[in-house]
Amino acid sequence: MQRGAGQLGIISGGLVLKYTVAYFAALFFALSTLTVYADSLSVAGGAKLTASTLELNENTVIAKGNASLSTREASIKANTIRLNLEKGKGGKLGLSKALATGRVVINASQVDAATKARRTVDATAENASMAQDADTVLLTGKVFVKVSDPQFAEPATIAGERVVVYLKERKIQVEGGSNKSAEINVTPREGE
Repeated sequence: MQRGAGQLGIISGGLVLKYTVAYFAALFFALSTLTVYADSLSVAGGAKLTASTLELNENTVIAKGNASLSTREASIKANTIRLNLEKGKGGKLGLSKALATGRVVINASQVDAATKARRTVDATAENASMAQDADTVLLTGKVFVKVSDPQFAEPATIAGERVVVYLKERKIQVEGGSNKSAEINVTPREGE
């Protein structure tokens, strides 16, 4: 990374990234698309949930066995996906929390409205969770994330045992495990 391009600090044995330049902003923006599937549940077209077994009650949906949740912009696959619903404004049910466990694979893409640039995120982990009220996305267990963005010369990668995306704070925290360090690789395009 170029001097002055960003700020890095160690917290709890992990790496915290607070970016100050466009390519780190693009990395964050692309990673925030991990929540696109949750936001899409309340829009026209909604989402498609499939699994070997689906359990439904008033406020919870549990998909077990080859579970898959997909929208126009994103998909998440796992052994189990649990969606907690709650009534929001106007009494409409919306997603409050989502949890995916076991061989989690996330694919998301988003087009920036201003620049028309397409960003994609492909992530794998043992577990993934999203809490609307906390505005966080948490990936745990052998996390690997690949982010493709026109501002990068090659896809950016993130690896660790735990990755937390703080959406409101615009911060990413990557923590390594006992035998492996946290890692972020970003190569901006020339002139960026």
